[in-house]
Amino acid sequence: MTLKHFGLTGHRDAIERDISLARHLADGVRRTPGLEMFEPQNLSIVCFRVAGSNERNQQILERIQLGGEAFLSGTTIAGTFWLRACIVNHRATKADIDALLHTIERAQTLGSQPGS
Repeated sequence: MTLKHFGLTGHRDAIERDISLARHLADGVRRTPGLEMFEPQNLSIVCFRVAGSNERNQQILERIQLGGEAFLSGTTIAGTFWLRACIVNHRATKADIDALLHTIERAQTLGSQPGS
């Protein structure tokens, strides 16, 4: 039904937009001290982490999820825990991505317990 409504061009444009936003996030991660990027960055999925232990990154993920400002998931690749952003919301904007980066920066500076 969505293909019929938006057409092939509409779907292509939406996918290209999501990939562009993911590149914007990846560029922001690369520019932010204390963040590490999982390379290569593919499609609209960006895996990154705060420099430090797996436990610290899991705590940061929990803090962000409980804070309700953004939604990230986590994944483990070769024994290393990464934060994972998958951009597929047609309403997402560069301002949302910038806000996510700000949220991550803030979360890494707070105490290690959620809610602190």
